Amino acid sequence: KINGLENLKDMSVYELSSIKGVGLTKAITLLASVELGKRVCLKSETDKEKLNNSKKIYERFKSLFWNQKQELFYVLYLDTNKRLISSELLFKGTLDSSTVHPREIFKCAVKYSAASIILMHNHPSGSLEPSVNDIDFTDTIKTLGKMMGIKIIDHIIFTSESYFSFFENGLMK
Repeated sequence: KINGLENLKDMSVYELSSIKGVGLTKAITLLASVELGKRVCLKSETDKEKLNNSKKIYERFKSLFWNQKQELFYVLYLDTNKRLISSELLFKGTLDSSTVHPREIFKCAVKYSAASIILMHNHPSGSLEPSVNDIDFTDTIKTLGKMMGIKIIDHIIFTSESYFSFFENGLMK
């Protein structure tokens, strides 16, 4: 009925439980299994590689934003070799905005002794263009990072089809 296992990630609990033989408990278990699988793959893939390429980062982390109807704001905390220490979902927003507090970003950076960070958020609308708020916020975080000795490598906007990298587009200078 769902036309392949890959479509499980797009199903809701309601949709799954409406299938004959799949009750609420099984639907929740299936979706939890899909999420667990995403996390296991994400962890094992990112532990080994340097995160020094925006396209590579998009490919590795796009599953975090699959089928999301609201903005999510993640931060990747990296060591001096640009290897992942931790990824943190810091904020959930609405369809078109997310209130992000710099203190939370840097609190985790200090906690993990991160040498650098990468900001990531999605645009559920599908627009790849950074908003004026996205640009201003990134500039603020860069300034604060410089004061704290924590390099802001990139800010990547995710959509279901592609990404926008502040670094690749010359906005990280």
